Amino acid sequence: MTDDDGISRRKALGGIALTGIAAGGGGAGTFAYLTDSDSVDSTFKIGSLVLETTPSDGALKFESLAEGEQNSSTIDVCNGGSLPIRNVILAGLTIDGNTEVAKAIKIREVRYGGDTVADPSDITDANSNGITDLDDLNTWLGDRSLSLTDSTGQGTLNGTDAGGSECALLVIKTEMDYSVLSDVPDNASVNASVDLIGKQEPL
Repeated sequence: MTDDDGISRRKALGGIALTGIAAGGGGAGTFAYLTDSDSVDSTFKIGSLVLETTPSDGALKFESLAEGEQNSSTIDVCNGGSLPIRNVILAGLTIDGNTEVAKAIKIREVRYGGDTVADPSDITDANSNGITDLDDLNTWLGDRSLSLTDSTGQGTLNGTDAGGSECALLVIKTEMDYSVLSDVPDNASVNASVDLIGKQEPL
């Protein structure tokens, strides 16, 4: 059967069907491009490690010591930062002045947090003068960098995030030995300070 324009009804219906398929395919392609997204803002803050000492320069005081006079130099070691200091390292000493005087200051004991971390039997007599002295301690520490945390039960120094600064006491006990001194001028002196390092990670 044909209409007035000479197009059969079957052809006309077929054309409508094909048009419907094409429209359906176009709709499926449109749905595939629909997307959605969201994001979460994150903030990362870096804390601080603040190793503080009292006296602030970590100084060891040796003033007018007589033969055989004993001395205890005490230093408060504190964490004034927000993060815990899990390892406190005694890295060495800074010695200024007459080195011969430093060789006459005999080490009796080094204590941290109430525990002994070095006694004369631990320290090598590097200058071979027959005693274990301040100069020897400096050389010995320079070779090994002593971990005070690992050597004692003191453990971590907590910071301000844990409720306040935590401290430990470092004590260096000495004794003056004039028997090893020679050719030292009157009023010769020596100054020493402790070099400490605080780390968040343990050894």
